[in-house]
Amino acid sequence: MTDNYRQLSFMRLDVGEVNFLVDPKSGFNDSTLYETLQHYCDPAYLQEHALDVRFCGGRGQTMLFTLGPKDIGALYGPVRDFALEAAKSEQPLQTTFPLCLRFYRRGGLIGKVLKEGFWRWSKTAQRARAEFELTSQLYAEGFPVPRPLLAREGFNHCFVTNALVMEQLPHTQNLAEILEQRALTPEEIILVAHTLARFFKAGVYHSDLNIRNILFTEDSSACYLIDFDKCSRGKLSQGLVTQMLSRLERSFTKEQELKEYEEARLNVPAIMTLVRAQVAASVKHLPQDKWQQVRTLISAVQAKLSALRAQGPWHKK
Repeated sequence: MTDNYRQLSFMRLDVGEVNFLVDPKSGFNDSTLYETLQHYCDPAYLQEHALDVRFCGGRGQTMLFTLGPKDIGALYGPVRDFALEAAKSEQPLQTTFPLCLRFYRRGGLIGKVLKEGFWRWSKTAQRARAEFELTSQLYAEGFPVPRPLLAREGFNHCFVTNALVMEQLPHTQNLAEILEQRALTPEEIILVAHTLARFFKAGVYHSDLNIRNILFTEDSSACYLIDFDKCSRGKLSQGLVTQMLSRLERSFTKEQELKEYEEARLNVPAIMTLVRAQVAASVKHLPQDKWQQVRTLISAVQAKLSALRAQGPWHKK
């Protein structure tokens, strides 16, 4: 157990070794049954017991659903009488809990044969654990990310299957959804830049920074970053920040080409110029990566040689 999660492990004859990572504030403990935890990762069970079930994302890998107080169990802490707690605290009764179940599925040619299994000795096999650990850490530190509640990893012979349950962010829209209605305001663009800068300064590398992974609340007062699959936290270089912002720019450009937005609706160069300026002002003194240093050195040498040639006796005035 860590400060951000605890692990509950099971050995099952039917499925093999299964680990569940749960929020430390949940009511799950060593006496919790496997079936109790498995229900939150079982699409068939959720389709029968949950409300507002729908699938989205590539390869149908994300399931959105809502549970009521009777079905939420100990996911948010020891089993409680929500009506009694609401009456005591004089707060509105929470009657719905919007959640998200993500499956980790393979793409490409191999995905046609092996959809969910990842080679268990691969460094990236335990993707649910990695995303749960990173997102739990960020959430605990107050970063604008969804709250992760439960992760599942199953080991079967040579492969690992992964699943992750987290809260939905209600009353939010991603940038692509906002652009379908209107242009982004300068204030929203600056808030995006400041949000990204906060993650960058904390050493967070986001492997898929695109307009569908950046969300705003309805009143545009808060900006969130989602989808931390294959992301990491460490020492960022200037090259990695440039790479992430270039990926964000490509997603804007792709959306513009797909939807054929006019410049008044989506001016990609203007947006990215503002984002880059704001990020540069906030994120300073990042080291350059190895090859960036080499390129910088070569450019400096070339500039020096050009200056010497211009000043030499062979230079024709």
